Amino acid sequence: MIRQLHFFQQFQSKTRLVKQCNCLLFTFLFCSIPLLSQVSFLESAASFGMNISYGNSDLGGGVSFIDFNNDDRDDITFATEDTEEICFLENNNGLLTRVYFKGISNTLKTKQIIWVDYDNDGDKDLFVTALNGSNHFYKNNGAMVFTNISNSIGFFYREQTHYGCHFWRY
Repeated sequence: MIRQLHFFQQFQSKTRLVKQCNCLLFTFLFCSIPLLSQVSFLESAASFGMNISYGNSDLGGGVSFIDFNNDDRDDITFATEDTEEICFLENNNGLLTRVYFKGISNTLKTKQIIWVDYDNDGDKDLFVTALNGSNHFYKNNGAMVFTNISNSIGFFYREQTHYGCHFWRY
């Protein structure tokens, strides 16, 4: 009888140990994995040529990541503050170079930048909303030469506050 009691106590002790190990394993897996899986980032914008300021604004300005010149590398476009031209950064194998396009002159405080091939000719056209000014739609005539067609396509062109926009095909 004593032997059976001793065996039963050992069994209970081992069962408690297994439960404690399972509890520790559970705690380790579900509490430490989120901590270990955190991604860390290093500020490196200046080294890529992205020293861009949006100025004083509550909601900030838009950013567009799209291959605007059809070279299979995503380029970046930043909305800018008053008196600054829209910032186009061309991706040349990871080196970003500021470029300017003929036909685009916009020094308004821009909010949203949308690249879209609205006329289905294979190149990207540009629509820009302004915080305190008129919106502009620039048609890409090819070779990254643009024409402001805002008035001719019937988009709202009067000066008023605009924050964002979206394009879709139907």
